Amino acid sequence: MSYVSCILILFLGAVTGNEETDFQDIRLKCIENLLLDDPANLKHTEKKYIHTSIILAHVQLQPDNQPPQMIIKLKKFVSSLLGSSVGSKPHLIFLTDHQSMVHIQRVIIQEIGRSLSENIIRVTEVKNRNWMFPRSLKVEFVSLEYFSSNYRTEIGIVELIISSLITAEL
Repeated sequence: MSYVSCILILFLGAVTGNEETDFQDIRLKCIENLLLDDPANLKHTEKKYIHTSIILAHVQLQPDNQPPQMIIKLKKFVSSLLGSSVGSKPHLIFLTDHQSMVHIQRVIIQEIGRSLSENIIRVTEVKNRNWMFPRSLKVEFVSLEYFSSNYRTEIGIVELIISSLITAEL
C-alpha cells in the first residue's frame, strides 16, 4: 500500500469491522444528521468551541442544475474556514429546513475532502506552516421553523421596522 493510500485511509476512512473494505467516512462524523426542532437540544455547547450560527434555507438547484449563489458562497465560507484553520474547534449551527440540510451537508463534506487533499495529500510546497485541520469540527442543524413559530410576534415587529426603513429611503 502506498504512502498516499495510507494517508487517505487515515483521514477519510476508518476501519469499522474486520474486513479492510468495511470503511466509514470520517468526514460524516463531524456532521450531525438530525434537524433539531429546538436549539436547546444542541449537543456541542461547551465553551471550547467557536460557535457560529448561519441561516440558510430554501436552497434549491436551479433548472440548469447549477448551484444557487447561496451554495457558492457557503463553499467559499467553508473553504476559507478550513483553509485558514490553525486548529481551532469550530461549531457550525445551521438554522435551516430539511431540503436545504442535504445541500449544506454535501458542501461541507466536499470542502473537508478538498481541504485535506490540498493541504495534506497533494502538498508540493508548504503554503501555510501554521495550518492545522480543525481539531474538532462540529456541524449541527436546527429547524428554522422553531424560530418562526415561537417568535412570530418579534419577527412581525422586525418586519415592520425594516419595511418602514425601506419605505423611508424610497
